Amino acid sequence: MSNKIQVESVSKQYGMAPPIIKSISYTFESGKISGLRGNNGSGKSTFLKLIACTLLPDSGEILYNELSIHRSPEQYLSKIGVVADWVDLPEYLSFDELIIWKMERLNYSSHQIKEKTNELKELFSFDERSQQLIGTYSSGMKKKTALSVAVCTNPDVLILDEPFVALDVHTQGILAKFIVDLKKSGKIILLASHDEDHEEELFDIVIDFPMN
Repeated sequence: MSNKIQVESVSKQYGMAPPIIKSISYTFESGKISGLRGNNGSGKSTFLKLIACTLLPDSGEILYNELSIHRSPEQYLSKIGVVADWVDLPEYLSFDELIIWKMERLNYSSHQIKEKTNELKELFSFDERSQQLIGTYSSGMKKKTALSVAVCTNPDVLILDEPFVALDVHTQGILAKFIVDLKKSGKIILLASHDEDHEEELFDIVIDFPMN
């Protein structure tokens, strides 16, 4: 089934400042990576927060397959994975515990959970540290944990804000290939990045901010 996100005349303003997002309309489709480019403060993260349902628009509407994501968030949120600075990891859990918790919430079997956990640990080169508390992890390990949590339940929509930050060059290459494979499986992927090295291989569509 083909999925889509429709952004219809959406605006967002903070306080008395000029709108950072002003009457934007856009459609995102399955099997495409939409690359968001722009300087800090240009509205990229605000736009992604609106798509991730962590901010309400001041006007307009965002639809996922004709469902209003802000009026019926519980249905939409089970379909998305998010990697962003505004998402905090619970530092009192380990990598293993966090993946188990996330997948159990969506009724995955113990076999499926074990299989997916091992797959992600191998992909991102986790070792026995996967059983240590997240609060002891380096910034790179935390980013790999956030990526694993975002994809472990096979979401239809991936929202990635600077996913390559804090990763070494080798892991960046692994992640870039992984994102392309996810696109081929029919995901809707929104990716904001300053990393020009991966733009050509990743971005099917480029959206420059500000879009006003």
